[in-house]
Amino acid sequence: MLFVKFISTCGLTLFISGMQKYLSTRKNWLSGAIVPILTVGILAILFSFTKVPFSFETLAPCAVLIALELFIWVDGRFQYKRMEIRKMKAKDIA
Repeated sequence: MLFVKFISTCGLTLFISGMQKYLSTRKNWLSGAIVPILTVGILAILFSFTKVPFSFETLAPCAVLIALELFIWVDGRFQYKRMEIRKMKAKDIA
């Protein structure tokens, strides 16, 4: 049972990271903000409606998660810009 929970957690994490990377590399730069905003909203609901304490042990992983999502967003934007520059250079050469 523990193994299934571990595998499902890993799968969900990979899916969310992949979705974040995909949305970050699209033309609309705000689409990459969807996942971090949803994460902040879900965490706010979790902390406000449940008895989860505000301690370092609970807030540190949340801060790391949000920071990683923002880094993926920034990296996706740089990747999109590089791809657009490559396309423009290819048109200039042709």
